[in-house]
Amino acid sequence: MIVIKPTGGLCNRLRVVISYYEDAKKKNEKLIIVWHEDINCNGKYTDYFQPLPNVEFIYAQYDGKINYRGYSALYRVTNYESLKLLPSMIEIVNEKRKLLKDNYMAIHVRRTDHIEVAKKRGRYTSDEDFFQFIDKYKKDAKYLYVAADNKETYTMFQTKYPKLIIFPYHEEVKKSKRNTSLHDAIIDLYMCICSKHFQFSGQSSFSDVILQIRKNQDVNQLFD
Repeated sequence: MIVIKPTGGLCNRLRVVISYYEDAKKKNEKLIIVWHEDINCNGKYTDYFQPLPNVEFIYAQYDGKINYRGYSALYRVTNYESLKLLPSMIEIVNEKRKLLKDNYMAIHVRRTDHIEVAKKRGRYTSDEDFFQFIDKYKKDAKYLYVAADNKETYTMFQTKYPKLIIFPYHEEVKKSKRNTSLHDAIIDLYMCICSKHFQFSGQSSFSDVILQIRKNQDVNQLFD
């Protein structure tokens, strides 16, 4: 039996979960995942994703031995085929895609807890970078989907590109580090994955998961 406790935000946790899940499969071991909701990740995995075979999620206090706790994956994850949304989440994502006629570009704009680290590592994606991306592809994509971690950033893009953005910002969650619920963050994740063109935020695990799935999986098979 392997016991892990992933920490950090949604996509840090997803990378840990999937890497240890694949390792447990190879070793023919049961995987126990101690998942605690906090300001970084304000929801439960199994409320949004399908169960993983031979994996048990524990949301209560766990006093047993934990083999790993943290936000670093066992290895760099490039394949997320085992990550499957619940049918109810698939329905929501597909309804939004339908409203955008699957003819949209997407941007992930990370700002609330990210700017200084990204700048120090030379991976900061500026507003101007996003503007250049949008202006480049707006003739090829009718709509723009903005995955932003705060309303102010979203409003700025909505004001600049009012004809491209048709959705209002998600309901804000003040007890979340990134001002959005886990439910809405997952919708953002998959809307970016399914977009015609995508611009990431450098130094973001959220953007990295989007890029890996776009690169290594058939989007049309994500909802099978």
